[in-house]
Amino acid sequence: TGLFVAKVGEHEDAVRGITFVGPQHLASVGDDRAVKIWDLCFANPVVTHRLSEFGEAVASSGNTALAAADWRGRIIALDTLANSPRLLAKSGPGVKVLAFSPDGQRLAVGGFSNSVRFIDPKSGRLIQEIAKGPDLVYSAAWSHAGKLLAVGTKAGAIQLFDVSQRLVQPLQQLSAGNRIVFSLAVTSDDTALAAGLGDDEDGKLGDAVAIWSLPDGRLVRELHGHESFVYSVAISRHGVIASASADGTIRLWTFATGEPLAVIHDTEE
Repeated sequence: TGLFVAKVGEHEDAVRGITFVGPQHLASVGDDRAVKIWDLCFANPVVTHRLSEFGEAVASSGNTALAAADWRGRIIALDTLANSPRLLAKSGPGVKVLAFSPDGQRLAVGGFSNSVRFIDPKSGRLIQEIAKGPDLVYSAAWSHAGKLLAVGTKAGAIQLFDVSQRLVQPLQQLSAGNRIVFSLAVTSDDTALAAGLGDDEDGKLGDAVAIWSLPDGRLVRELHGHESFVYSVAISRHGVIASASADGTIRLWTFATGEPLAVIHDTEE
């Protein structure tokens, strides 16, 4: 319905990333150099950790394990308890992507390195580096079965990789038409991929949500309505797509048909 439920809390500057941690907690990271872990039952922060630089990304393995990255590429491991964070790895400046594999055994790290690195979430050891190319990596998403990884770039390329084997294999490349691929999401049954796109060229293609079928990579449809970059996209198990844009709105769509359901506006400037 788009009905506002509750305001959990605030950062002192822009919020760059959020993720659920189990059924009770939410983690967020922002330009105020803070990683905050919130108790959703009481709408207050359980603990706040300070980064040495602006926060860029945060990811959860689904239970208590968390990873956060700052602008300089320092990746820290932390949890929902008040334990001190520890340095997990140094990936270099410009980390844009952190994503745990469904089994929690690999953490995908991407960004201005123009590649995606798999690191061990416990030791920080580099396992493998893939998706090496000329373009900045802006997004990545695992399939729920853990067999596929989609990687999106600034230049509009979306690479699909078979990650079911020890040696990762490229499958195919999709095109978003020179639009920045800010966000990627895979449906719960792993049959479709959605992308949040931003057109920073001439605007002819437009800012949109694009949907491809998997594994064949056929473009199903594009959803238009946002008036600026689509920074984030998510797909519910109940067949609803949510997209968040720089135009200050969140739009809800029916996945099966692309029909608009609701527009949620920011009530504060």
